[in-house]
Amino acid sequence: SLKFNLQDIHQVFNEIRTLKFDQPLQIKNRQSKMTIVTAHRVGYTAGGAWWRIESSGYAISYCVDINRRNELHLQGADFSSLSETDILITDCEAMARTSKKKNVLSERNTLTKLTSSPRDILVHRVVETLRTGGNVLIPIEPTSRGIEIALILNNAWRKMKLSGAYSLIFCHSTIERVLDISRCQLEWMHHDMQRAFDRGGGKQHQIDSSWHPLALEFFEFFTHVHEVIQNKTKQQKCILA
Repeated sequence: SLKFNLQDIHQVFNEIRTLKFDQPLQIKNRQSKMTIVTAHRVGYTAGGAWWRIESSGYAISYCVDINRRNELHLQGADFSSLSETDILITDCEAMARTSKKKNVLSERNTLTKLTSSPRDILVHRVVETLRTGGNVLIPIEPTSRGIEIALILNNAWRKMKLSGAYSLIFCHSTIERVLDISRCQLEWMHHDMQRAFDRGGGKQHQIDSSWHPLALEFFEFFTHVHEVIQNKTKQQKCILA
């Protein structure tokens, strides 16, 4: 049998504290020794952090899922406090990407009229496939990379005026909830998102999301694959799911 019940779960959640980036939290243990925990921007998800833990004269930095690149909706990781670290704990996800660097660079060289940006390569491949009569399926996780890819494609549809030619579809069982939560988390995102929010009218127009920087106005949203199948449009489709 379980050694905890629903009341225990509620009690744990009541103990959760929200921290802002670079805000130190001091914790005393039973021996009255002080531990300082600080969250710093990791750049991979909205509100995602790498952690600096200081205790007994040592500083430990726990850094995983790091993204140093500035994106459309997120700022890159903040490593200003990483230099004075005694122990660094991290992952090696970047090694797998580095091993493919030569192939990626070769592909970029074939894409004339484009910059070396991965965003341009993505848009080029998607539009090229649609224009030759194909459809595109991009498997995504909706809360982090999915939002960034959707913003890239939405901006491309606006810039290239593709809304009448091809369909953009975002299909996920929680997509409505994800968008509602994401639109309320601008304080954790890139400062350009906050500026766009302020220019659009800010809190006085929160009920109407059509102007929001995360409106994704060129997308159709579905919560089940059957809804996508039943969509009778004859346009070629780019689907995030």
